[in-house]
Formats: sequence, C-alpha cells, structure tokens
Amino acid sequence: MKKDFKNILLIYPEYLKTFWSFEYVMKILGRKAAYPPLGLLTISSMLPKHWNKKLIDTNTDKLNNSDIAWADYVFVSGMIVQKESALKIIERVKQANKPVVADRIMQHPMTMIASDGGIAAPGNLRPHPRNYGTFAKVLGEFVREREILSLPTAINKMTRMPADRINIADRGRLEVGAIADIAVFDADEIIDKATFEDPHQYAEGVHHVFVNGKAVLINKEMTGARPGRVLRSVAAEAAPTDSN
Repeated sequence: MKKDFKNILLIYPEYLKTFWSFEYVMKILGRKAAYPPLGLLTISSMLPKHWNKKLIDTNTDKLNNSDIAWADYVFVSGMIVQKESALKIIERVKQANKPVVADRIMQHPMTMIASDGGIAAPGNLRPHPRNYGTFAKVLGEFVREREILSLPTAINKMTRMPADRINIADRGRLEVGAIADIAVFDADEIIDKATFEDPHQYAEGVHHVFVNGKAVLINKEMTGARPGRVLRSVAAEAAPTDSN
C-alpha cells in the first residue's frame, strides 16, 4: 500500500566565518549563530500538514546519514554566503539517491529571476553581491556551469516572464514595436564577480547594453547616458487614485 505522506528534510547550510556569522554572539553563547532559516520555514508551512518534516540547521546541529536516508525529499535553502556548504550538502544528498528540491525550484515553469538589490556607490559600505551579479550568476553558473537551465529558458525567466507578470507588453522581448532594453553578452564568458568581501565588482562578459533604445554600455565601457525610468504595471497605472 502506497503511503499518503512524505518525509521532508529541510536543511539550512552553514555560514562562513564572516560578518554574517555573528562571531560576537558565538563568543557569548558558545555556539554558531546565524540568520534564521525563514525560507525553509515558509516552505514547511506550505506543505501538507500531515507530512513529516524535519529541519536541520547545520550551524548548530550535525547532519547525519540517517537523516538523509529518512527523507523522501530534501529542501536546501540559504543565502549566497552559504553556497559552499549548500553545494556540499546537495552533493551528499545526491550520492544517497535522494531528490534535492533546490535546483527544481529554479527549473519550475512559474519561477522568475529578479533581484531586489539597490544601488550603492563604491565606498566603505558593503552591499549584497546581488546588486552587481544576479543575472550574470544565473547565466554563468546555473546555465553554463551546472546546466540547471537552458540559455533560452533563463533569459525568458529574466525578461518576458516578469514583464508579462506585471502586464508590460512592450518590454522583455525582441520584436517590432517593443522598447529596446537589450543586453549583449558572451555566453561562454559571462559570470558574476561580486563577493561579500568585495561586492563592488562588475560582472564579466557583458559587451553592450541598451536601455529604452539608448546605449549605456558599448564595448564594455559606460557611455554616461541615463535613459532609465521607473516602470509601473499597466494595471497599477490604470487603477483609480484617491482625489481626496
């Protein structure tokens, strides 16, 4: 008889000993502290209530082979600073022939690729590396190196899908009548370079960029043009405003 429940193992990777690991707290508590695994807790809350779930934070607890053997599916989620630990965990789980959900989320047909990274001028502040490398990272690592996504699929997830999601029909596509927001890159070269230790690094492999039809990057050199503007969805622009 087939069981109607699943054993779900949720694993939070280990932080490196950087400013993200709160070493001051470590000295006080005598254990490694880190940000809580909010992503995994969110995933757990969305799964069927009758499924068995086990959360292991590798910053404080050991991941045993018996934990992996127990699981039907394994979720791995964390921040980019936890990448080294996450990849080791994923490889360990794959060797045990257990399905890893981390890559499948990226492959899901409804998953889009974007970033909420802001703009910070080079200086003493250390912004998140995503500010400089979100899209180059996907194209260089998930497409070229790991082959998680095909190049056309990744580009669609970055461009047309987000534009369609917020009802902007004239962006995110190369076609007659569409606004020319275009990035020209070398698929064999593109890769992110920004790190937490040195975040102010441009991605490599991008040769030309056009925004609203105007060149802002030509032959890897900024032109000084600033034709960008804030975009709002068609639905938001059409919505009535409060005149009071």
